[in-house]
Amino acid sequence: MELPDTGNHSHTFPSMEEQIQAACSDLVRAFSDADYSRLELLAQSMTERFPNHPFGWRALGLAKKQRGLITEALKAMNVALEIDPNDAESLCNLGVIYKQLGDLDLAVEKYQNAIEIKPNFAVAHSNLASIFRELGKLNDAEESAQKALLIQPENADALNILGMIFHAQGKYIEAESCYKKCIVLKPENADALNNLGVICKTKGRVERAKELFLKSIELAPNSAHSYNNLGAVYKSMGDMEKAVDSFKCAIKINPSFPEALNNLGNALKDVGLYESAIKYHTLSLRASPNYAEARWARMISQIPAICFSENEIHLTRKEFLNQIKEVSSWFELNRGCNGVDMVGTQQPFYLAYQNLDNTLLMSMYGNLCVRLMGNFQEKVEGILPKMKSGSKFRIGFVGSFFYDHPVYMAITKGMLKHLNRDTI
Repeated sequence: MELPDTGNHSHTFPSMEEQIQAACSDLVRAFSDADYSRLELLAQSMTERFPNHPFGWRALGLAKKQRGLITEALKAMNVALEIDPNDAESLCNLGVIYKQLGDLDLAVEKYQNAIEIKPNFAVAHSNLASIFRELGKLNDAEESAQKALLIQPENADALNILGMIFHAQGKYIEAESCYKKCIVLKPENADALNNLGVICKTKGRVERAKELFLKSIELAPNSAHSYNNLGAVYKSMGDMEKAVDSFKCAIKINPSFPEALNNLGNALKDVGLYESAIKYHTLSLRASPNYAEARWARMISQIPAICFSENEIHLTRKEFLNQIKEVSSWFELNRGCNGVDMVGTQQPFYLAYQNLDNTLLMSMYGNLCVRLMGNFQEKVEGILPKMKSGSKFRIGFVGSFFYDHPVYMAITKGMLKHLNRDTI
Protein backbone atom coordinates (compact mmCIF):
# COMPACT_ATOMS: atom_id res chain seq x y z
CA MET A 1 0.00 0.00 0.00
CA GLU A 2 1.44 3.29 -1.10
CA LEU A 3 1.22 6.46 0.98
CA PRO A 4 -0.48 9.35 -0.75
CA ASP A 5 1.70 12.11 -2.04
CA THR A 6 1.18 15.10 0.26
CA GLY A 7 3.44 17.41 -1.60
CA ASN A 8 7.12 17.95 -2.18
CA HIS A 9 8.46 18.23 1.41
CA SER A 10 12.04 17.63 2.51
CA HIS A 11 12.73 16.19 6.00
CA THR A 12 16.06 16.42 7.86
CA PHE A 13 16.98 14.25 10.84
CA PRO A 14 19.64 15.11 13.43
CA SER A 15 22.92 13.35 12.83
CA MET A 16 24.27 10.86 15.36
CA GLU A 17 26.73 13.49 16.56
CA GLU A 18 23.94 16.02 17.02
CA GLN A 19 21.83 13.52 18.97
CA ILE A 20 24.76 12.76 21.27
CA GLN A 21 25.43 16.46 21.77
CA ALA A 22 21.77 17.10 22.65
CA ALA A 23 21.77 14.20 25.12
CA CYS A 24 24.95 15.49 26.75
CA SER A 25 23.45 18.97 27.06
CA ASP A 26 20.39 17.53 28.82
CA LEU A 27 22.66 15.67 31.25
CA VAL A 28 24.70 18.78 32.02
CA ARG A 29 21.51 20.76 32.63
CA ALA A 30 20.14 18.15 35.04
CA PHE A 31 23.44 18.00 36.91
CA SER A 32 23.61 21.81 37.17
CA ASP A 33 20.07 21.83 38.59
CA ALA A 34 21.09 19.10 41.09
CA ASP A 35 18.14 17.06 39.79
CA TYR A 36 19.80 13.70 40.31
CA SER A 37 16.69 11.58 39.73
CA ARG A 38 16.26 13.14 36.30
CA LEU A 39 20.00 12.89 35.71
CA GLU A 40 19.84 9.15 36.37
CA LEU A 41 16.89 8.66 33.98
CA LEU A 42 18.56 10.67 31.22
CA ALA A 43 21.91 8.95 31.74
CA GLN A 44 20.28 5.51 31.68
CA SER A 45 18.57 6.44 28.42
CA MET A 46 21.82 7.68 26.89
CA THR A 47 23.73 4.51 27.84
CA GLU A 48 21.00 2.46 26.12
CA ARG A 49 20.97 4.62 22.99
CA PHE A 50 24.74 5.20 22.83
CA PRO A 51 26.35 2.41 24.86
CA ASN A 52 29.81 3.12 23.45
CA HIS A 53 29.89 6.76 24.52
CA PRO A 54 31.59 7.37 27.92
CA PHE A 55 29.68 10.54 28.84
CA GLY A 56 26.43 8.71 29.56
CA TRP A 57 28.16 6.17 31.79
CA ARG A 58 30.04 8.92 33.60
CA ALA A 59 26.80 10.81 34.26
CA LEU A 60 25.11 7.61 35.39
CA GLY A 61 27.93 7.00 37.87
CA LEU A 62 27.54 10.52 39.28
CA ALA A 63 23.77 10.11 39.62
CA LYS A 64 24.15 6.76 41.38
CA LYS A 65 26.77 8.21 43.74
CA GLN A 66 24.50 11.12 44.67
CA ARG A 67 21.75 8.63 45.50
CA GLY A 68 24.10 6.60 47.68
CA LEU A 69 24.24 3.63 45.29
CA ILE A 70 28.01 3.30 45.52
CA THR A 71 28.41 -0.18 44.00
CA GLU A 72 26.33 0.79 40.96
CA ALA A 73 28.23 4.07 40.69
CA LEU A 74 31.57 2.23 40.61
CA LYS A 75 30.27 -0.11 37.92
CA ALA A 76 29.13 2.78 35.70
CA MET A 77 32.41 4.70 36.15
CA ASN A 78 34.45 1.63 35.28
CA VAL A 79 32.40 1.11 32.09
CA ALA A 80 33.21 4.71 31.12
CA LEU A 81 36.92 3.97 31.63
CA GLU A 82 36.73 0.74 29.60
CA ILE A 83 35.36 2.80 26.71
CA ASP A 84 37.90 5.61 27.19
CA PRO A 85 40.88 4.73 29.44
CA ASN A 86 42.03 8.36 29.18
CA ASP A 87 38.81 9.76 30.69
CA ALA A 88 40.36 11.95 33.40
CA GLU A 89 36.95 13.03 34.73
CA SER A 90 35.88 9.43 35.36
CA LEU A 91 39.18 8.70 37.08
CA CYS A 92 38.65 11.73 39.31
CA ASN A 93 35.09 10.64 40.08
CA LEU A 94 36.39 7.19 41.00
CA GLY A 95 38.79 8.90 43.40
CA VAL A 96 35.84 10.62 45.07
CA ILE A 97 34.00 7.31 45.45
CA TYR A 98 37.03 5.47 46.85
CA LYS A 99 37.54 8.28 49.37
CA GLN A 100 33.91 7.91 50.42
CA LEU A 101 34.52 4.17 50.86
CA GLY A 102 37.56 4.92 53.04
CA ASP A 103 40.13 3.53 50.61
CA LEU A 104 42.39 6.59 50.62
CA ASP A 105 45.35 4.90 48.90
CA LEU A 106 43.21 3.89 45.93
CA ALA A 107 41.67 7.37 45.86
CA VAL A 108 45.17 8.89 45.65
CA GLU A 109 46.03 6.52 42.79
CA LYS A 110 42.95 7.54 40.78
CA TYR A 111 43.55 11.27 41.30
CA GLN A 112 47.19 10.89 40.26
CA ASN A 113 46.12 8.93 37.17
CA ALA A 114 43.69 11.71 36.27
CA ILE A 115 46.42 14.36 36.69
CA GLU A 116 48.85 12.33 34.58
CA ILE A 117 46.33 12.41 31.75
CA LYS A 118 45.21 15.99 32.37
CA PRO A 119 47.97 17.93 34.22
CA ASN A 120 45.90 21.12 34.51
CA PHE A 121 42.95 19.34 36.16
CA ALA A 122 42.44 21.71 39.11
CA VAL A 123 39.68 19.64 40.76
CA ALA A 124 41.89 16.52 40.80
CA HIS A 125 44.78 18.50 42.36
CA SER A 126 42.40 19.93 44.97
CA ASN A 127 40.92 16.52 45.80
CA LEU A 128 44.40 15.02 46.03
CA ALA A 129 45.39 17.76 48.48
CA SER A 130 42.39 16.85 50.66
CA ILE A 131 43.44 13.18 50.76
CA PHE A 132 47.07 14.00 51.56
CA ARG A 133 45.84 16.19 54.45
CA GLU A 134 43.82 13.31 55.87
CA LEU A 135 46.85 11.05 55.55
CA GLY A 136 48.97 13.58 57.46
CA LYS A 137 51.18 14.32 54.44
CA LEU A 138 50.89 18.06 54.91
CA ASN A 139 53.76 19.10 52.63
CA ASP A 140 52.36 17.03 49.76
CA ALA A 141 48.89 18.37 50.54
CA GLU A 142 50.07 21.98 50.42
CA GLU A 143 51.89 21.40 47.13
CA SER A 144 48.76 19.89 45.51
CA ALA A 145 46.49 22.67 46.81
CA GLN A 146 48.88 25.34 45.53
CA LYS A 147 48.92 23.66 42.10
CA ALA A 148 45.12 23.69 42.01
CA LEU A 149 45.11 27.42 42.81
CA LEU A 150 47.84 28.15 40.29
CA ILE A 151 45.61 26.60 37.62
CA GLN A 152 42.39 28.07 39.01
CA PRO A 153 43.05 30.98 41.44
CA GLU A 154 39.37 31.35 42.33
CA ASN A 155 38.81 27.71 43.22
CA ALA A 156 36.94 28.15 46.52
CA ASP A 157 37.21 24.49 47.51
CA ALA A 158 40.98 24.51 47.01
CA LEU A 159 41.24 27.63 49.17
CA ASN A 160 39.27 25.94 51.93
CA ILE A 161 41.49 22.85 51.75
CA LEU A 162 44.65 24.96 51.79
CA GLY A 163 43.26 26.75 54.84
CA MET A 164 42.80 23.40 56.61
CA ILE A 165 46.37 22.42 55.71
CA PHE A 166 47.75 25.69 57.11
CA HIS A 167 45.56 25.18 60.19
CA ALA A 168 47.05 21.71 60.76
CA GLN A 169 50.53 23.23 60.39
CA GLY A 170 49.74 25.83 63.06
CA LYS A 171 49.79 28.67 60.51
CA TYR A 172 46.62 30.32 61.79
CA ILE A 173 47.05 33.67 60.03
CA GLU A 174 47.46 31.98 56.63
CA ALA A 175 44.57 29.62 57.37
CA GLU A 176 42.25 32.47 58.31
CA SER A 177 43.17 34.32 55.12
CA CYS A 178 42.33 31.26 52.99
CA TYR A 179 38.97 30.72 54.69
CA LYS A 180 37.99 34.36 54.24
CA LYS A 181 38.92 34.30 50.53
CA CYS A 182 36.92 31.12 50.11
CA ILE A 183 33.84 32.67 51.75
CA VAL A 184 34.08 35.77 49.55
CA LEU A 185 34.08 33.53 46.46
CA LYS A 186 31.52 31.09 47.82
CA PRO A 187 29.49 32.59 50.71
CA GLU A 188 27.43 29.40 51.01
CA ASN A 189 30.47 27.22 51.74
CA ALA A 190 29.42 25.84 55.12
CA ASP A 191 32.74 24.03 55.65
CA ALA A 192 34.75 27.23 55.28
CA LEU A 193 32.43 29.06 57.68
CA ASN A 194 32.86 26.26 60.22
CA ASN A 195 36.64 26.23 59.77
CA LEU A 196 36.88 30.00 60.18
CA GLY A 197 34.80 29.64 63.33
CA VAL A 198 37.37 27.19 64.72
CA ILE A 199 40.14 29.73 64.09
CA CYS A 200 38.13 32.47 65.82
CA LYS A 201 37.50 30.24 68.83
CA THR A 202 41.21 29.39 69.02
CA LYS A 203 41.97 33.12 69.09
CA GLY A 204 39.39 33.79 71.79
CA ARG A 205 36.86 35.51 69.52
CA VAL A 206 34.03 33.35 70.79
CA GLU A 207 31.12 35.60 69.77
CA ARG A 208 32.34 35.70 66.18
CA ALA A 209 32.95 31.94 66.30
CA LYS A 210 29.37 31.39 67.49
CA GLU A 211 28.01 33.49 64.60
CA LEU A 212 30.04 31.51 62.07
CA PHE A 213 28.97 28.12 63.46
CA LEU A 214 25.32 29.16 63.47
CA LYS A 215 25.61 30.35 59.86
CA SER A 216 27.31 27.09 58.90
CA ILE A 217 24.46 25.11 60.49
CA GLU A 218 21.90 27.28 58.70
CA LEU A 219 23.52 26.33 55.37
CA ALA A 220 24.24 22.71 56.30
CA PRO A 221 21.75 21.56 58.98
CA ASN A 222 23.24 18.06 58.99
CA SER A 223 26.77 19.19 59.85
CA ALA A 224 27.65 17.28 63.02
CA HIS A 225 31.02 19.05 63.18
CA SER A 226 29.42 22.51 63.23
CA TYR A 227 27.06 21.49 66.05
CA ASN A 228 29.98 20.02 67.99
CA ASN A 229 32.01 23.20 67.56
CA LEU A 230 29.03 25.34 68.52
CA GLY A 231 28.69 23.26 71.69
CA ALA A 232 32.35 23.86 72.50
CA VAL A 233 31.81 27.62 72.13
CA TYR A 234 28.74 27.59 74.38
CA LYS A 235 30.71 25.57 76.95
CA SER A 236 33.54 28.12 76.90
CA MET A 237 30.94 30.86 77.39
CA GLY A 238 29.48 29.04 80.40
CA ASP A 239 26.14 28.34 78.73
CA MET A 240 26.06 24.65 79.63
CA GLU A 241 22.42 24.10 78.67
CA LYS A 242 23.03 25.19 75.06
CA ALA A 243 26.35 23.34 75.03
CA VAL A 244 24.67 20.07 75.99
CA ASP A 245 21.89 20.65 73.43
CA SER A 246 24.44 21.32 70.67
CA PHE A 247 26.47 18.21 71.46
CA LYS A 248 23.28 16.15 71.45
CA CYS A 249 22.37 17.55 68.03
CA ALA A 250 25.79 16.51 66.72
CA ILE A 251 25.31 13.00 68.11
CA LYS A 252 21.80 12.74 66.67
CA ILE A 253 23.27 13.42 63.23
CA ASN A 254 26.26 11.12 63.80
CA PRO A 255 25.75 8.70 66.72
CA SER A 256 29.36 7.46 66.37
CA PHE A 257 31.01 10.89 66.53
CA PRO A 258 33.72 10.31 69.20
CA GLU A 259 34.58 13.99 69.80
CA ALA A 260 30.94 14.99 70.28
CA LEU A 261 30.29 12.03 72.59
CA ASN A 262 33.33 12.89 74.69
CA ASN A 263 32.49 16.62 74.72
CA LEU A 264 28.98 15.82 75.91
CA GLY A 265 30.53 13.72 78.67
CA ASN A 266 32.72 16.63 79.75
CA ALA A 267 29.77 19.03 79.72
CA LEU A 268 27.65 16.65 81.80
CA LYS A 269 30.51 16.27 84.27
CA ASP A 270 30.70 20.06 84.60
CA VAL A 271 27.03 20.20 85.61
CA GLY A 272 27.45 17.37 88.12
CA LEU A 273 25.97 14.47 86.13
CA TYR A 274 28.91 12.13 86.59
CA GLU A 275 27.23 8.82 85.78
CA SER A 276 25.94 10.22 82.49
CA ALA A 277 29.37 11.73 81.80
CA ILE A 278 31.06 8.35 82.25
CA LYS A 279 28.45 6.77 79.98
CA TYR A 280 29.26 9.17 77.12
CA HIS A 281 33.03 8.87 77.60
CA THR A 282 32.57 5.11 77.29
CA LEU A 283 30.43 5.49 74.14
CA SER A 284 33.14 7.72 72.70
CA LEU A 285 35.71 4.99 73.31
CA ARG A 286 33.49 2.40 71.67
CA ALA A 287 33.31 4.62 68.60
CA SER A 288 37.07 5.24 68.67
CA PRO A 289 39.07 2.92 70.99
CA ASN A 290 42.28 4.90 70.41
CA TYR A 291 40.74 8.22 71.45
CA ALA A 292 43.07 9.14 74.31
CA GLU A 293 41.09 12.23 75.37
CA ALA A 294 38.00 10.15 76.14
CA ARG A 295 40.05 7.60 78.05
CA TRP A 296 41.61 10.32 80.20
CA ALA A 297 38.28 12.10 80.72
CA ARG A 298 36.57 8.90 81.84
CA MET A 299 39.32 8.38 84.43
CA ILE A 300 38.94 11.89 85.86
CA SER A 301 35.13 11.72 85.85
CA GLN A 302 35.23 8.96 88.47
CA ILE A 303 35.77 11.56 91.24
CA PRO A 304 32.63 13.70 91.71
CA ALA A 305 32.55 17.10 93.35
CA ILE A 306 30.19 15.88 96.04
CA CYS A 307 29.58 12.37 97.37
CA PHE A 308 26.43 11.75 99.40
CA SER A 309 27.66 8.85 101.51
CA GLU A 310 30.84 7.23 102.81
CA ASN A 311 30.09 4.22 100.64
CA GLU A 312 29.93 6.39 97.51
CA ILE A 313 33.28 7.96 98.38
CA HIS A 314 34.95 4.56 98.68
CA LEU A 315 33.34 3.24 95.49
CA THR A 316 34.41 6.26 93.42
CA ARG A 317 37.95 6.13 94.78
CA LYS A 318 38.16 2.42 93.99
CA GLU A 319 36.97 3.01 90.43
CA PHE A 320 39.39 5.92 90.02
CA LEU A 321 42.23 3.62 91.08
CA ASN A 322 41.06 1.00 88.57
CA GLN A 323 40.91 3.62 85.83
CA ILE A 324 44.44 4.86 86.60
CA LYS A 325 45.68 1.28 86.17
CA GLU A 326 43.67 0.82 82.98
CA VAL A 327 44.85 4.11 81.44
CA SER A 328 48.44 3.41 82.46
CA SER A 329 48.35 -0.03 80.81
CA TRP A 330 46.70 1.38 77.71
CA PHE A 331 49.37 4.05 77.22
CA GLU A 332 52.03 1.40 77.77
CA LEU A 333 50.56 -0.66 74.92
CA ASN A 334 49.91 2.39 72.73
CA ARG A 335 53.14 4.34 72.91
CA GLY A 336 52.35 5.95 69.57
CA CYS A 337 49.55 7.96 71.20
CA ASN A 338 50.71 11.32 72.44
CA GLY A 339 49.97 11.03 76.15
CA VAL A 340 51.83 14.27 76.82
CA ASP A 341 48.84 16.16 75.45
CA MET A 342 46.63 14.59 78.12
CA VAL A 343 48.67 15.61 81.16
CA GLY A 344 47.08 18.64 82.80
CA THR A 345 44.00 18.77 80.56
CA GLN A 346 41.84 17.46 83.40
CA GLN A 347 42.95 16.90 86.99
CA PRO A 348 41.49 14.87 89.89
CA PHE A 349 40.82 18.17 91.65
CA TYR A 350 37.92 16.98 93.81
CA LEU A 351 40.08 14.47 95.66
CA ALA A 352 41.13 17.46 97.77
CA TYR A 353 37.59 17.68 99.16
CA GLN A 354 37.57 14.12 100.45
CA ASN A 355 38.90 13.98 104.00
CA LEU A 356 40.98 10.86 103.35
CA ASP A 357 44.58 9.90 102.71
CA ASN A 358 45.18 10.50 98.99
CA THR A 359 48.80 9.38 98.98
CA LEU A 360 48.25 6.13 97.07
CA LEU A 361 45.88 7.63 94.49
CA MET A 362 47.98 10.73 93.87
CA SER A 363 51.20 8.69 93.75
CA MET A 364 49.78 6.41 91.07
CA TYR A 365 48.28 9.33 89.17
CA GLY A 366 51.54 11.26 89.48
CA ASN A 367 53.58 8.26 88.30
CA LEU A 368 51.35 8.02 85.23
CA CYS A 369 51.88 11.72 84.45
CA VAL A 370 55.64 11.46 85.04
CA ARG A 371 55.91 8.47 82.73
CA LEU A 372 54.00 10.21 79.96
CA MET A 373 56.10 13.36 80.34
CA GLY A 374 59.20 11.13 80.35
CA ASN A 375 58.25 9.94 76.87
CA PHE A 376 58.17 13.58 75.84
CA GLN A 377 61.58 14.16 77.41
CA GLU A 378 63.01 11.32 75.33
CA LYS A 379 61.74 13.02 72.19
CA VAL A 380 63.34 16.38 73.04
CA GLU A 381 66.62 14.86 74.20
CA GLY A 382 69.36 17.07 72.84
CA ILE A 383 67.14 20.15 72.71
CA LEU A 384 67.13 20.74 76.46
CA PRO A 385 70.43 21.63 78.18
CA LYS A 386 72.17 18.66 79.75
CA MET A 387 73.10 18.67 83.43
CA LYS A 388 76.07 17.04 85.03
CA SER A 389 75.32 14.00 87.15
CA GLY A 390 74.95 14.94 90.83
CA SER A 391 74.57 18.66 90.13
CA LYS A 392 71.78 20.63 91.78
CA PHE A 393 68.83 21.99 89.83
CA ARG A 394 66.19 24.53 90.66
CA ILE A 395 62.44 24.08 90.68
CA GLY A 396 60.09 27.06 90.55
CA PHE A 397 56.41 27.03 91.49
CA VAL A 398 54.31 29.71 89.81
CA GLY A 399 50.61 30.01 90.53
CA SER A 400 47.89 31.62 92.58
CA PHE A 401 46.99 28.45 94.52
CA PHE A 402 49.08 28.92 97.67
CA TYR A 403 48.52 29.44 101.39
CA ASP A 404 44.83 29.38 102.35
CA HIS A 405 43.56 27.30 99.46
CA PRO A 406 42.58 23.62 99.23
CA VAL A 407 45.01 23.07 96.33
CA TYR A 408 47.90 24.24 98.50
CA MET A 409 46.73 22.32 101.56
CA ALA A 410 46.11 19.07 99.66
CA ILE A 411 48.84 19.06 97.02
CA THR A 412 51.39 21.87 96.86
CA LYS A 413 52.19 22.02 100.57
CA GLY A 414 53.14 18.35 100.63
CA MET A 415 55.28 18.73 97.52
CA LEU A 416 57.19 21.62 99.04
CA LYS A 417 57.65 19.89 102.40
CA HIS A 418 59.06 16.72 100.88
CA LEU A 419 61.51 18.29 98.43
CA ASN A 420 65.00 16.88 98.87
CA ARG A 421 67.01 19.96 99.82
CA ASP A 422 70.27 18.06 99.40
CA THR A 423 69.83 18.04 95.62
CA ILE A 424 68.05 21.35 95.15
